[in-house]
Amino acid sequence: MRWPTVGTSIAVVALFVALASSPLASLVPRGAKNAEAATAGPRSGGVRLEGGQAQLLRAARAGKLDRLTHTAQPLARGPRGPRGPRGPRGFQGLQGPQGPQGPQGAQGAQGATGPAGATNVVVRTFDFTVDALGASLAFIRCAGNERATGGGVHGQTEAVLVFESVPINSENALASAGQTPVGWRAAVSNYANAQRSFTVYVVCASP
Repeated sequence: MRWPTVGTSIAVVALFVALASSPLASLVPRGAKNAEAATAGPRSGGVRLEGGQAQLLRAARAGKLDRLTHTAQPLARGPRGPRGPRGPRGFQGLQGPQGPQGPQGAQGAQGATGPAGATNVVVRTFDFTVDALGASLAFIRCAGNERATGGGVHGQTEAVLVFESVPINSENALASAGQTPVGWRAAVSNYANAQRSFTVYVVCASP
């Protein structure tokens, strides 16, 4: 018996390794597998194939590997399942950091000029006397288009009672809420045995 050359042995081993690493290796019948892929011959360099390896090699040479293989049948795709229920709402996330300050906006247009205010202010006075154990009422009005902004009464304070000091309207009556005051009025009682002198004053303003 003539042993194969080293080149032939290497070619056979390469073919076996290629077949063993391909899908065909998994299709060899269970009874045809051998515990060892190849065993060394009695002399150095010799290779002998046994069992299923030899059968597979002969089938490969004869072009009959289709007898040892299987054709995988594609599985039919099942119908699509129903849509699952909506999950619960997640927790609110943490507040993000404050963003950078934006650029300064453009300056707005200048507004219309408002009406002139009361820039001219003057104090007007009226002197009067109150007899002993008597009472008197006196008033002073602003001039022209002036408006009263304040007022009062001044005089001796011993044995004296000031029971009225109020703004008045154009009819010299007490100016009520919402009316424009044009003067000031004062009423004084004198409990002394002598005549007393007093001054009623008003602060007037005009544009």
